[in-house]
Amino acid sequence: MTDDRGDRDDRLTWIEEFTVRSYEMDAWQRARVPVLTNWLQEVAGNHADALGWSVESLQREGRTWMLRRLHVRLSAWPRWRERVRVVTWPSSAGPVQATRDFELFRADTGERIGVATSAWVVVDMVKRRLLRIPPEVRNHPLPDRPRALDDPFRGELPAAGEGGTELRFRLRRGEIDMNLHANQTAYVAWAVEALPEATWREGRLVSLEIAFLAEARFPVEIVSRCRPAEGEDGVFLHRLLSAEDGRELARLRTRWVPR
Repeated sequence: MTDDRGDRDDRLTWIEEFTVRSYEMDAWQRARVPVLTNWLQEVAGNHADALGWSVESLQREGRTWMLRRLHVRLSAWPRWRERVRVVTWPSSAGPVQATRDFELFRADTGERIGVATSAWVVVDMVKRRLLRIPPEVRNHPLPDRPRALDDPFRGELPAAGEGGTELRFRLRRGEIDMNLHANQTAYVAWAVEALPEATWREGRLVSLEIAFLAEARFPVEIVSRCRPAEGEDGVFLHRLLSAEDGRELARLRTRWVPR
């Protein structure tokens, strides 16, 4: 739930504040991981709307935005009733991909607790194929500020191989978004759920990377695989697959430290 609809005085950046509600926290009174990615999606969508690039406006032309990559780093985790200020801005735009960056602050103290960057593509809603980024996006001025997280999103994330844990989920109707596929939050939730219990109980997420590879469309059963990365303490590789045909839906890499 948002507490502020944003700062419309500076069109190159967008600011909103969120409060961690009781129904958004985990067993340790911290915001659940998908809650944070929901915040990023919310501010990204609201800023795109203010700039005239909203999903709704593209859909009227048979196009839509889709999130391709996301990379988040956190130095602290928001807790129950804490207010978090999220700042976002478009950081680059090429022929087929646009990036958007984020910073997260404790609203009461101004302490920066997280940074993120994301990559977005425009897709034909009928043919489900990539289109060029609209010229109004490519030619729009960018704010004069450094990248929040300078990830060029080159190369693939490593895949979780054999071993580790595996869980299965049915895509629920409540997880489907306006593009008629699973929302990005569902991917994150499926991946985190497959973590070892000890990590869930004792760990705190400090880094999340995700590459969205294919759409999960209703009805589908999801296979979520997770295994520790070799030679990297606290790092886990995740892989989401369609149970029906083995199609790879997403890869993730997460890093956890003791709480």
